[in-house]
Amino acid sequence: MRRPTSIVVQGSIVGICCAHSHITTGWDVVVIEKSGSPQTGISTGADLGLDQQARSFIELWLNQSRLLHNATLPLTIDLKIGKVLTRDDHFNFRETHWADLHGLLHKDLPSDIFLWIHQFLSLCISNNKASIRVKAKVLQTNEITEIIGDFLIAVDDYAHGYSGYSSRTRVLNIIGNENSDTIINIRKAFPEIWKRLYFDMGCGTHCGNSTTMKVTNEMIEKMHKEAEYIWAPELTRDNVVLIGDAAHPTSPHGLRSTNMSILDTTNLGVALNEFQTIRLPVISKHVLRSRRMGQIKCD
Repeated sequence: MRRPTSIVVQGSIVGICCAHSHITTGWDVVVIEKSGSPQTGISTGADLGLDQQARSFIELWLNQSRLLHNATLPLTIDLKIGKVLTRDDHFNFRETHWADLHGLLHKDLPSDIFLWIHQFLSLCISNNKASIRVKAKVLQTNEITEIIGDFLIAVDDYAHGYSGYSSRTRVLNIIGNENSDTIINIRKAFPEIWKRLYFDMGCGTHCGNSTTMKVTNEMIEKMHKEAEYIWAPELTRDNVVLIGDAAHPTSPHGLRSTNMSILDTTNLGVALNEFQTIRLPVISKHVLRSRRMGQIKCD
């Protein structure tokens, strides 16, 4: 049997984690990405907190735990600003910069799986739902290329609306701007953490009546119906999964978004591998045997 292929749209951290997870479980992977190269060496971007479980999977993919350890720092909870941020006695997070983690994960993948400067255009699923055909445009030449695979993963690393409000953590490069009004005000407001983090909550983005609530079957059914109008029609079909922040838009305070996405990619890879290697051969034998029995009966 040929090796199945998953097509990942967007080579972000979650997209690269999908590639690691699927390669580990025996799948081939193609990553479609609009940018021209990995986002390494940039001075601004999100500051990520990785929990122990997410780190264990990354260490498994890299096969060298020290690589991730050297790229992260302990994330303490004692900020001495007069507030208790957490009461978890087993708090064990390490922080890293988005570009550092992305570069670390990208470097350990085969370079030929990436289609840089390619923009996803469309998706077509075969009549028997056994394969998918993706069209992408090469942005430099406008050439249209086709990729054939078995499964498509649409990655979304940014949630526009969190559970209750919109906000982001950012790492600022203040070199040359130490005396600007913004940096001076940040230093005054957060004397302990101003050098590292800046938390921004834009005016009017807090929605007091938009809170996380218990999910019901009616809510899920309504979301499926709305998805058919909001998303591209292809994303509501079989052989396609949406993964990343859009799957669970939690607020950044709990440091869960990236961690949940990493666990999602891992479980997705395991589930697909188990179906492909365990269930599919059994199902195929049942189908062939049933056909044979039907032929014998007819004869």
